[in-house]
Amino acid sequence: MPYQEQSPSSERVPEGHVIVARIVAAWGIRGEVKVEALTDVPGRLAPGSAVHLNGQPARIVSAHPKGRDLVIKLDTVPDRNHAETLGGALLTVPQADVPPPPDGAYYHFQIIGMDVFDHRRIKLGVVAAIMGTGANDVYVVRDDGGGETLVPATSDCILGVDLDNNRMTVRLLEYE
Repeated sequence: MPYQEQSPSSERVPEGHVIVARIVAAWGIRGEVKVEALTDVPGRLAPGSAVHLNGQPARIVSAHPKGRDLVIKLDTVPDRNHAETLGGALLTVPQADVPPPPDGAYYHFQIIGMDVFDHRRIKLGVVAAIMGTGANDVYVVRDDGGGETLVPATSDCILGVDLDNNRMTVRLLEYE
């Protein structure tokens, strides 16, 4: 159900932008950086793609996979010395540049912050985070008192998502 491109509130993201990658480390001697991709949009981190680094426009010059990550060269990073200062930096794109997700799917930035109600219309809290488990994502729903409810992002649990009203309806699994 969730489709990755995210904008967690706990990170410094320019207003109206979503995160597409996080720089893990400098790579090589030519100013390349190793990044953790945080997008499912095909071609988002391909050569020629426009991104923002620390809020400033940048273009991806080259990209190649390295294990589960990517090694990319940005036109605004001239050498290794500069690349070494970027660990943890975010690559973002304007939200207006995000294509619609496939039917029945949602971007993380659309889900995080959403009000969650159970099927009896009782408010459970707000989606505070999304955990990837491999099989399916799990929504961390935090109530006003700081308590958490974990909701699997499956069709058995998610009854409806209303983006216009920032509302999700769920049916919690019952255990005997």
